[in-house]
Amino acid sequence: FPSHDRAAGNIYNSGSAGFTVEAWVTLDATGDFNTIVGNYNGISGTTSNRTGYYLGVNAAGKATFRFHYQSGTNYIGRYANTPFPTGTWTNVLVTWERTTANTGIKLFINGSEQATTNDSTSVTNVGNSALALQIGRMATASSGYTYYYGGKMSIIRAYNRILTNTEITNNYLATKRLLDVS
Repeated sequence: FPSHDRAAGNIYNSGSAGFTVEAWVTLDATGDFNTIVGNYNGISGTTSNRTGYYLGVNAAGKATFRFHYQSGTNYIGRYANTPFPTGTWTNVLVTWERTTANTGIKLFINGSEQATTNDSTSVTNVGNSALALQIGRMATASSGYTYYYGGKMSIIRAYNRILTNTEITNNYLATKRLLDVS
């Protein structure tokens, strides 16, 4: 499908439960921020509409997940310590316990949990976002979009719970066979 779209509804607004988001993607190149999926208004606007999360590849070429609460400066997140692969189908997955502690965030690449680095300031609340789920782009306050994903996407899955390590491995292996990825 196209590398950007939006979906109705939002798995994030599921009370206090954690969630899992995963995607099968190829990344053409690193060097700019590439949004995979999220509902964060990443550019500007009032503080009340800046709550949300995103999963992507940062400008340094590392898988990253962040949750922002009401401003661009209050966030929790983690990014992978190893570079994201380019030019090959890759499974990227995040689980978040939906807490204000960044230790509740786990990143997986191709079914394996990644060593990560803290990428947080301070968040005291994990309120809900009114924005629709964005795929392959980040919304802006002016009803525009930015940080488009530079590559291909095949499968996006979202769960309103945290998958177990066994489920993560089984999904990865089954979809790898389906996509005929070596």
